[in-house]
Amino acid sequence: LYEMAYQKRIKKLGLQPSTTVSLTDIPTTKITNLINIPAVTEKVTIPVSIDFTDAKSLTSYNIYINNVPIYGKKGKLISGKTKLTVTEEIGLVYGMNKIQIGCRNSAGFESLMQTIYVEKTGVEPKKDLYLITIGTSEYKDSRYNLNYAVKDAQDLVTLFSANSSGIYNSVK
Repeated sequence: LYEMAYQKRIKKLGLQPSTTVSLTDIPTTKITNLINIPAVTEKVTIPVSIDFTDAKSLTSYNIYINNVPIYGKKGKLISGKTKLTVTEEIGLVYGMNKIQIGCRNSAGFESLMQTIYVEKTGVEPKKDLYLITIGTSEYKDSRYNLNYAVKDAQDLVTLFSANSSGIYNSVK
């Protein structure tokens, strides 16, 4: 039963399992403009040049910013090339940005992730506060009824709305 579930997962992922793996089976990812990438910047985006290579055929690559894939879980598809050079304009968020880049080949092997850290400085943008309050005073079983639950929920909205000047862009 376990073997059947394993085979279904392998087929769904499009992998071709083998009993032996050689280093030549694994694709490579190399950031070629490391010297030009700043450790600290006020810019909103930075250009990153990347070389992807594989002995047989590349299928996709992906860029992760703070562990979130830019191109979704499958990555950006590549049409069977053995070498690809791209320059990506990577958007930064305020604070520390962990940027990881990797590629995958037709056998399902993934390259080692190339990781860089870039800190975006400057004035931290104000954010919106989305506040949801729920106050329930009356219950089916009247033993659990409360006197001030709705009022307390409304008071929280008033408190955050009145005291948000300078902290939040807006309270919704």
